[in-house]
Amino acid sequence: MDTRDTTHHAGKRFSKAADTYDQHSGLQHAIALELIEILAELTVPHHILDAGCGTGFLTEQLATAYPTAQIDAVDLAADMIRVAQAKIPAAHNVEWIVSDLRDYQAPMHYDIIASSSALQWLTPLDLSLQHLASMLKPGGYLIFSAMTRDTLHELHATRREVAPDKSPPLQLPAFGDFLEALQTAPIRMLHDHHATYTRTYPSANALLRTLNQQGVTGGAVSRGRQPLSRGELTKLKSLYEQRYADESGGVRCTYEVGFFVAQTSESR
Repeated sequence: MDTRDTTHHAGKRFSKAADTYDQHSGLQHAIALELIEILAELTVPHHILDAGCGTGFLTEQLATAYPTAQIDAVDLAADMIRVAQAKIPAAHNVEWIVSDLRDYQAPMHYDIIASSSALQWLTPLDLSLQHLASMLKPGGYLIFSAMTRDTLHELHATRREVAPDKSPPLQLPAFGDFLEALQTAPIRMLHDHHATYTRTYPSANALLRTLNQQGVTGGAVSRGRQPLSRGELTKLKSLYEQRYADESGGVRCTYEVGFFVAQTSESR
């Protein structure tokens, strides 16, 4: 698979979802706030990179927590940056940058590189994390959360049953894949854990609509080489509602999230 072509389409997909993303991002916001709590125990940074800043929720929290720090907020999707800038117009300490993280060349080395619910999209994972680690100062921290393999496992299982010949070509990295990739970088792990979150939606259709409005659908981990037919999509929704009904009358789904904190050597 041509990863650069995939990246181009990802930028377009997430840009298209920029104006609706925050309507459905309660979980992502809670995850970002957990990162802020972890950061508070580490250091007072002067230079921060928000890697994959999206619509700027984590950026806003960083700018508030560290008002004297210089923050570079990078995202592939130009319209995500547009929405983020509108939220934080007075944040004089934020530089907004549209770039593929894998190509981004930092103007400085950072005390902290932070990322929330974004790095799961980077391929190849090991080279991407090595690149991020290379932009840290000696003793700098890489702290991030990422959606991992079991996220939306109910939806993926139902899709495989309905259309086994139309499975997406990629999967999200597993929790262990992140740990293995970090071992290839010049960085040492300080902490890692994973958490599972259950969310409910009024119907399977509402779940799919939410994912679409977040820019998640249409990528290589959610779309097969051939799209589902109308009949297959109808069957998927029906099966999902039968098997994953919630006591509230809606449907449930699972998100698995990994949290990682690593540090470069002081003598680097």
